[in-house]
Amino acid sequence: MKLLGIIFKKTNIIIKDLCCEYCLKSMIEELLLIKGIEKVSTNFDYINKKDVILNIKYDKELISKEDIKILEDKFNKGDKDE
Repeated sequence: MKLLGIIFKKTNIIIKDLCCEYCLKSMIEELLLIKGIEKVSTNFDYINKKDVILNIKYDKELISKEDIKILEDKFNKGDKDE
């Protein structure tokens, strides 16, 4: 999709094992604070916390697929090292 010269791409982040809806809210807020991320939606339904999908619309000039992968790894890491 192209709007005012900006080329938006869509991708997904899969959260393999979501802790709770508050963690999901924090992830979405963190994503929306990143310059270049236009929109985030999810398939979360309060029942299934496995393989929750975050749909992300982003400006490919500001964010790379590698940046998205880093975020996905961070979100899936959770607090396992603590």
